Amino acid sequence: MYLKISSSQQLIADLSRVPLGDHSHWMILLADSHQSQLNDIVAALNREGMVFFGAIVPGLIHDRRHCHDGAVVKAVTCIGKPVVALLDEQDQAWPGALPIPTVNPCRKPTLHLLIDCFSPDISGFLSRLFNRFGNSVNYFGGGVGNRNMQSGPVIFTPEGVYRNAALVAVLDTGGKVNVRHGWERLDGPFIASRTDKNVIQELNWEPAMDLYRRILPDELQNVAADELFTRFSPGYPFGIQKEGREDVVRDPIRLTPAGEMVCLSDVPENSVMYLEHANPERLIEAVGRAIDEVTADRKSPASCLVYDCYSRSLLLGEAFLRELEVVADRFKSVAPQLAVEGAIVLGEIASDGEQSLEFYNKTFVVSVTYE
Repeated sequence: MYLKISSSQQLIADLSRVPLGDHSHWMILLADSHQSQLNDIVAALNREGMVFFGAIVPGLIHDRRHCHDGAVVKAVTCIGKPVVALLDEQDQAWPGALPIPTVNPCRKPTLHLLIDCFSPDISGFLSRLFNRFGNSVNYFGGGVGNRNMQSGPVIFTPEGVYRNAALVAVLDTGGKVNVRHGWERLDGPFIASRTDKNVIQELNWEPAMDLYRRILPDELQNVAADELFTRFSPGYPFGIQKEGREDVVRDPIRLTPAGEMVCLSDVPENSVMYLEHANPERLIEAVGRAIDEVTADRKSPASCLVYDCYSRSLLLGEAFLRELEVVADRFKSVAPQLAVEGAIVLGEIASDGEQSLEFYNKTFVVSVTYE
């Protein structure tokens, strides 16, 4: 449910009206306009003995609305206790043990992930997590943080607030997840011949920026770098080739002092890459397709959660509301009673366990559950 927040006391009062079941937690997606209230909110939840976990996000999705304040809260049933991994530690320290769910092919648990988008080595963390759980679970989640792109404490549990961390909750849900983005290849392939985590140093064994400039449309060839990365590069991201599924989008956002291209997420060395482009209609069409695929059996879902990318919302501008309308309308067509809720996030995660985990950019992910 979506809640407006005037004070921590008011949030407590609203949550207290809904009793939690056994092993249930409140998952709280808190709009970044309440960042300054975070410590007060966590303290108030603890005083009342609430069981909760959550994160700061750039925005919220409530039905057809894009909300910049308040919170989306969901009562979720957890297998074991949600655990926080400290990603700035060399050994990615875990304060608690991860629960290992019993394999049940008829009711697959969902590993719900909330990851500080500024954490180091997110791709390595996801790889290690996938090696631990494999295809025994669905994976769903997003990168969390705020719109001003400033690092700070954005994940919270009763134990405190965290930065450079990931929260892992194993949800006893059953259901399905799906991922789509709608970007299409415009040029390539190219080899990411030299990279350093999220920095592309060379493409096809030449300076990455030189090649990027050359493959952009003619009218962008001489645009100054600052203007290029603030106004135009969001419409011309890279895609990493993945066999049998959509390319994984990587957003170039700026240059290093050495002229190397910085992306929002890691680019493995020797990746096969393409220049990508899409018009708003193609992007919005992909979102509708994602929902059609996840509800294809026409079994009416009991709940849903959607995460859409912040940079995607900026790129679409006013058309982003049309994307949210498509989301709401497609769900209402199969489950008229369903409340569509979710968040605007800084990186997206979704896998049924049959494909390796990726930290997507400019992508839409959806999770549905059944009674």
